[in-house]
Amino acid sequence: MKKKIIAVLVFTLFCNFISQAQKPVSDFNPCGTVSPSDEWNRWFSEKVQEFKRTQSDKRSPLVNYKIPIIIHILHDGDPIGANENISLAQAHSQIPLLNADFSGTNCDISQVPEEFLSALAHDTGIQFCLASHDTNGNLLPELGIERINWKKKANWIDPSSFGNKDQLKAHFDNTIKKASIWDPDRYLNVWLAIIDGSGIGGYATFPENSLNFSDVENEFTSGVVINQRMWGNIGTVPTGYSPLQPSNDYGRVATHEIGHYLGLLHTFEGGCFGILNCDDFGDRCCDTPLTSYDDWKCPSGTKNTCLLSAGNDMTMNYMSYTDDYCKYMFTNDQVARIQTAMANGTIGKT
Repeated sequence: MKKKIIAVLVFTLFCNFISQAQKPVSDFNPCGTVSPSDEWNRWFSEKVQEFKRTQSDKRSPLVNYKIPIIIHILHDGDPIGANENISLAQAHSQIPLLNADFSGTNCDISQVPEEFLSALAHDTGIQFCLASHDTNGNLLPELGIERINWKKKANWIDPSSFGNKDQLKAHFDNTIKKASIWDPDRYLNVWLAIIDGSGIGGYATFPENSLNFSDVENEFTSGVVINQRMWGNIGTVPTGYSPLQPSNDYGRVATHEIGHYLGLLHTFEGGCFGILNCDDFGDRCCDTPLTSYDDWKCPSGTKNTCLLSAGNDMTMNYMSYTDDYCKYMFTNDQVARIQTAMANGTIGKT
């Protein structure tokens, strides 16, 4: 586990298919979420410490939140269930996966190694539901879904045409989101599109704050963008595994990105140089071991990539880059950050 160092140092629904066996390296597209500024990190860390002190004094249980999701499905005119215009069943299939992961009831949680059991969070207090009504109070014809033909929108560009993440994110944040976002005080907005060419599986905004930092969410950008091939576990989502096909059919790309939306950083944030104070450096979680780099595969056995820090890498953490079937836990300090985000006004809560 990470430790505060004061000396000078050189620096799923798929239980039957889950296997401990090593699998080939995945071609999983990485997360496109950019780390927030140092100013935001300092502000949020202070809020987390306030939350921990309050919890310690009150010995109170977790506050439970239910977050309604509106799924904006971007397509080019195909009929429902064809190509980009994914089926209702696929769109809905992600929600029970999220609820299992965020409640610690995922079937692979039993694989958490003994050395990390003390850090294991059994519940985050977060559950998700599908929005039933639009912003005007009208009942949605498809629960939690808005289908958008991007070809009929002025100045919208085919999301699959972008060749890098910066171009994709600029177009989403400056054009698509502004024209389609639902009130982020009432909904978690999720945009699904084919974004293979961008080189990312998705990206998210970090929680807003009272200081109006420019690198976190606002009323026009709040939410999560995800490659629709990585949303849910049926339909266009690749299943099984081959060297040419990523194994992202456990829905953990969404778990990872929504983790960012709720204030979590990557476990490898800061590499091995976040050792001076685990509350203020790295991913700001003292119960996630320091990790020197992102790992895209599912390592066999254990490894410690930061030898000056005790403990092996927590490659099974949802905020790592390992494949879907290799990650299955949040930690207690990560839950503190999630609860802090909600207590301090993270939008999209009920």
